Formats: sequence, C-alpha cells, structure tokens
Amino acid sequence: MISKYDDVLGVLHDARFYGFLLDSNPKTFNLNVLLYIHIFSNFESGKYSLEKGLVIFENSVINRFTITDDLSSGQFYITDYDIEDSDNNRFKFTFFFNNPSMELVLTAGNIKITRAGFSEENDEQFLPTNWIKLLD
Repeated sequence: MISKYDDVLGVLHDARFYGFLLDSNPKTFNLNVLLYIHIFSNFESGKYSLEKGLVIFENSVINRFTITDDLSSGQFYITDYDIEDSDNNRFKFTFFFNNPSMELVLTAGNIKITRAGFSEENDEQFLPTNWIKLLD
C-alpha cells in the first residue's frame, strides 16, 4: 500500500520547498496540509525548466515542523522521504531536507499532487508559472 505513494513523492526529490498552507473543513474538522513546492526538471544544455506544485495531504496531522535556523536564506530542498504505515489506513510521512535544522513529519490518510505544468526553458531559475492550473 505504501508503494502507491512513490509516484507522487518521487517528483519531490530535490524539489525546492517554499512553504505550506492549511485547509480545514469546518463541518468535519479535517485538516489538509498543502506543501508549496518548485519542481526541477532535467537540467539539459544549461537551461532550467521549473514547475510549481501543491502536494496535498488529506485528513492530516502535523506531527513535527521545525526550522531552527535559516542560514540558507529559505533555500530548502527535499532530499529524501520516509513512509511508515500507521493505524486505520493512515501513513506517517517524514521529509528530509538539505538543511538539518528543518524537520517535517505528517500523518495523513491520502496524498496527491497538483502540478502547474512546465514553464519555458531559460538560463534563469526563477521562471514564471501559470498559477491558475494549480487551483483548478
């Protein structure tokens, strides 16, 4: 069952972590945690092709989220992740970053990713992205 998340999480390797959003349902009190990320495509011939995305953890709980220093000026990259099976069809997701001062551990019932589509290739890392595709 854990392997079904490998396709979703596989795109997160070396993704730049920009922040997160919380979305709660006032009727059920369920919490969705959304990670805002920048996905890097293959770096070919000195050009970048970047894509923004939202990773949505449905019916989730934040177990641990800490940033003890920001010596890298907000340039946090997801280097690895670990998934553990919890009780009641829930999974614990532990993320590892390029900076050990940042920790993120979530428990969620399901996870999905929304991607904006690649922008043009360019020498510049910070390319514009069509945000509307993330919100459809």
